[in-house]
Amino acid sequence: MRMSRESITNTLKKLQYILGLGVIASVLIAAPAVFAESGTGNSSTGTATSTPPQQPSNSASSDSSNTDQPLTTAQKTELQNRLAKQQTDLKIKLTDAESKKLKLKCQPAQAVVKNVETKVETNVSTRTKAYQDVNDKLTAIIAKLQAKQIDTTELKSELTVLQGKVATFNTDLTAAKQAMSDARNVDCISDPTAFETALQTARTARDKVIKDAGDIKSYVTTTIKPSLEKVRQQLAAQEKNSNNDSSQQGGSNQ
Repeated sequence: MRMSRESITNTLKKLQYILGLGVIASVLIAAPAVFAESGTGNSSTGTATSTPPQQPSNSASSDSSNTDQPLTTAQKTELQNRLAKQQTDLKIKLTDAESKKLKLKCQPAQAVVKNVETKVETNVSTRTKAYQDVNDKLTAIIAKLQAKQIDTTELKSELTVLQGKVATFNTDLTAAKQAMSDARNVDCISDPTAFETALQTARTARDKVIKDAGDIKSYVTTTIKPSLEKVRQQLAAQEKNSNNDSSQQGGSNQ
């Protein structure tokens, strides 16, 4: 029994660590105005509904990494195709004045995007490793509880939900990184409309990642932690009863 209680205690500590992990979200939330608002205002998009960014290509020519290496011809084609579709979906059309204004400040904005990319890439491994650690610990706890003939239906269901939320986070994070890469790599001087498209797509992707991280934090706080606390209390009660029974049996044999 004690081993399971210790495992649960360690997992609760890990969950508390995750609740304090604001690395990814804080970097994205605090991203400069290049993400908060574009340089063209809202006049160019009208009432068009924003669509989620396309999923990044899984091909070898994917340009999602934060690197100063020039894009290959295949990567440039992928970039142009992504942005063309996104521009159609978002119904973006800049006026001449908006284009001129964006050309003046798009390259400094791309430097900001690169800085945000670097911060996200630096910190993403910490969060994803923490999520994986919790998954592994919960899986191990469930196996130990099952070995002791303790009902784990609720915990197993909650772990499945958590795994789904983490998978969504990872998918959306990959898409956000691709969107930032597109904003950094597009030729904003020759095609400011494509740059505006990339910025709006990156902004939408950023918001989804922030929401995903918040959903995971909320689920851990309101569901996973209470369930583990309940199981730990059950194990403590069983251990206490077992010790009392042993004491009584020892007394009766004297």
